[in-house]
Amino acid sequence: MRIPVDIIGGHYSGRSVGNRQECVNMIPCFDDTGAKSPKSLITTPGTALFAELGNTSGRVRGLHEMAGSLYAVHGPNVYKVLSHDNIIAIGQIPDKINPVTMADNGSVLAVCDGDLLYVYENGVMKPVTDASSVTYQDQVFIVSMPGSGEIRHSSLIGTGVTFDPLTFGNAEGDPDNVVRVLSDHRELWAFGTKTCEVFYNSGDAGFLFTRLPGGFIECGCGAKFSPAKADNTIFWLDDKAMVRRADGYNPVIISKDSITAQIKKLGFWSDAEGYTFHMIGHTFYVLTFPYGNLTLVYDVSSGQWFKWSSGHVEGRHAISGYAFCYQRDFIGDSKSGKLFELSMDYKTDNGEMIKRIRTSQPVNKPQGNKLVYHSFELSCEVGEGINAPTFKTDLVICKGGSGDIQVPILSDDPPIVPIDPITLIPHIVSVTMDCLTLTIVFDCAITIGSQSGVILYETYGGINVMMSTLSVSSEKVLTANFLDFVVHPPSISDYLLSYTQPGGGIASVDGVELASFSNLLVANTCWGV
Repeated sequence: MRIPVDIIGGHYSGRSVGNRQECVNMIPCFDDTGAKSPKSLITTPGTALFAELGNTSGRVRGLHEMAGSLYAVHGPNVYKVLSHDNIIAIGQIPDKINPVTMADNGSVLAVCDGDLLYVYENGVMKPVTDASSVTYQDQVFIVSMPGSGEIRHSSLIGTGVTFDPLTFGNAEGDPDNVVRVLSDHRELWAFGTKTCEVFYNSGDAGFLFTRLPGGFIECGCGAKFSPAKADNTIFWLDDKAMVRRADGYNPVIISKDSITAQIKKLGFWSDAEGYTFHMIGHTFYVLTFPYGNLTLVYDVSSGQWFKWSSGHVEGRHAISGYAFCYQRDFIGDSKSGKLFELSMDYKTDNGEMIKRIRTSQPVNKPQGNKLVYHSFELSCEVGEGINAPTFKTDLVICKGGSGDIQVPILSDDPPIVPIDPITLIPHIVSVTMDCLTLTIVFDCAITIGSQSGVILYETYGGINVMMSTLSVSSEKVLTANFLDFVVHPPSISDYLLSYTQPGGGIASVDGVELASFSNLLVANTCWGV
């Protein structure tokens, strides 16, 4: 009897091993249009290098769009980025490692480094006042003052950006310091260490802003760079390591207990940085922890979390600043002055393969007894090249009565399709399954035409696709000129699926000669559990 097994889901790092799920570099999606499966996993976007900002070392500290142009801060330098080869240095600020907050009024750019506010006005970058953050609303720049609950705003636009030290207000609901100001829907949010307050422009003489009735929130901000706005609201990390979303003035918790526990386990989270972006019809809130080497992403559309990392190594994603400009999504690099374009069309991180992992929750019988899988069927798209056709296939893993494992790939021989000279192929790296948990690892490899005169081929139906000439593997492989298909469940050594070029060839594994073939060969091995 065929029993559907729900393996699609987000990231859930529960306290109990039996409740944990892992989802790395894959987005859980839910389709209610009558598709074959209402749930699916799609790959996260990749990156491609767009430009490099000067020769200064250090991270990109911030990106911002103003009047249709992209602005970037890298180290002490502020740039206007018009294209990949037209980058103009417009000024300097103190060289620090922390991010900056940025705002504009359409013609004046404001950059706050956490201690001072700088404005780029009439072609000159200059400091104007002490400030810990900056935002813009109703023709004035608004700043939070370092180490206090004080908020100030600039003179009205048209008179030059100046600040009167006698024109200020205070977040007085609680004597905590304001660490961040952010304007959303013409409401000014003042994030304190223990509370938040929301103001509106009352037009009063002196300080323009007055706290809204009901605009006092008994929930603080635990990371001043975490607030970000999207989907008609604001997201932030609070002082208790819980992720919040504003529902009016109600701070709704969107982090599951497991997400909060994972953040607390880092031991230090006040350095968290928040970004939002829109892609594939979804809105994402990105929360990255530089010290904890972790990036978590919340999908507003589905309410699911997943982990996001760069390339083949697990850890944080390289994102350091985000801006949408020139009809493109841009991110900065956390280790250099590189600017990357973020896109679903890119299958690697600037040429580096992306490791994708999904570990499902344990599946048991209703009474809690173990459920033994005699077969498993997975429907997936495993071939998507630049010019190569795409095939769908069913992957079947069977456990025979003798304890051996057999892995047939379709009932008929699958087609062998030539790969174009340079092609990106996302594929399944491994499928690991025991009686409780199924783990699927995806990867993205680059195929480059031919190696040593041997043309590389791809079959759409493999479990694990690995180019031994282009990647390092701990598995036993054939000669470096062959594509190998390898599946490695727990505790096995020589489980092999492979093929060679048409016309045949002799290959061996551990001294055992395999017959000449021009398509697929299926080999068995002991499960070992």
